[in-house]
Amino acid sequence: MKIIKETSNLMILKDWQIVTFFIGAFFCLLGVYLLFSSGLVKDRPLSSLPSILFFLVGVFKIFRAKTTTVSLNKGINKLSLERKTIINRKKEEYKLDEIKQVELQEQVSSYRSGTDPYWARRQRYSYSLVFVLNNDQTISLPSSGKIAVMGRQIGNSEEQIGKKISEFLNIPFKNIRPPTLDESISALKEVVREEMQKRSKQ
Repeated sequence: MKIIKETSNLMILKDWQIVTFFIGAFFCLLGVYLLFSSGLVKDRPLSSLPSILFFLVGVFKIFRAKTTTVSLNKGINKLSLERKTIINRKKEEYKLDEIKQVELQEQVSSYRSGTDPYWARRQRYSYSLVFVLNNDQTISLPSSGKIAVMGRQIGNSEEQIGKKISEFLNIPFKNIRPPTLDESISALKEVVREEMQKRSKQ
């Protein structure tokens, strides 16, 4: 998600899944190349199935690639959210004064790659900006993912964009994230301390 236009009364943000689109195009071209360059169709029809699968996966990726445009227009008090693919288009509209805050929601998952040492853990951070309305309805914008090894990913563009949106609309910005390791340890220590105090009073 990037801010492509900003004035005193208008902010436009856009997200294009360009990586998904080009991966799909690559698979399509690879499938076509394998299918027709080696003459597999005439000689061994069954052996052309992998090429067809490559092509179909590519088509699926291209059709799934989505462009999201967000328009915040103070002049007409309107939030417009348009999600568009090659075959589909969906538009939602809300009043700006219905938005009570902007949230950055963070999710963390960890895994170990086969080439990593047993003690090394990779962490994937997923960030999503969310508009929260007065009725607690949420409007999620496209998420982005970052990978960090043995630590947090530094430099989160979604956080900066969220803060700019909150300043533009003059509403609160809130970072919703899982507790850090230090916070988890501190909370555990507090629980243990309270439990020991209860037992000492008995």
